[in-house]
Amino acid sequence: MPRAPHPLSRRTTLAVPAWTVLALTAAGCRWGPEEDASDAAPTSTATPDPQAAGEGSDDATYAAEALAATGDTALLVSEVATTHRGLSTPLAELTALHLAHSRLLQEAVPTPKAATAPRVPRGSRQALALVRTEERRLQRRLGDLADTVESGTFARALASMSAAVGQQLSVLPSDPGRADP
Repeated sequence: MPRAPHPLSRRTTLAVPAWTVLALTAAGCRWGPEEDASDAAPTSTATPDPQAAGEGSDDATYAAEALAATGDTALLVSEVATTHRGLSTPLAELTALHLAHSRLLQEAVPTPKAATAPRVPRGSRQALALVRTEERRLQRRLGDLADTVESGTFARALASMSAAVGQQLSVLPSDPGRADP
C-alpha cells in the first residue's frame, strides 16, 4: 500500500508565499495588469505610476508614505540585527522582504524621504519586542493605505505587502533565546 504524502508543515506553508513574493519581485514582475488598457502599444514595462489613477490623485503621496514607513521599519530591523547578533538570522527574511518592498515602491517615488535612525534597546528581548510592535504598525499602515488608494493595482500591491509582513511576523520567534536553531 503506498504511503500517504507528508502534510506541509505550518512553517513551510507560511514561508512559501513570502519567498514567492520575493522571487516575483526579483524577477521584475509588475504590480499587476494595467487597469486602463488601451489599443495603443505599451511604451514601457515599468511599474504603473500610482498617479495614473486619476487627475489629482493622492496615490503618489500614499506611495511615498508607504515607502517611508517601510524604510523606517527596515532600518530598525537592520539595526536590531546588527546590534543583537543572535537575532540576525531570524530577522534576515524580514530584511529581504522590506528591501523588495522598498525597491517596488521606489519605482513610484523618485525621491524618497530618508529613514530616521532608530534607537535600539540594549536587551535582545526588548529589541525583538520593538521589532514586533513596529512590524505590526507597518502591517496595519500598509493595509490602511490599501483601503485608501484609488488605483486597484496599487491597492492590491499594498495589501500584498501587508499580508507578507503578517506572514513574517507569524514565523518570527517571540523569545530571542529561541531565535537560533
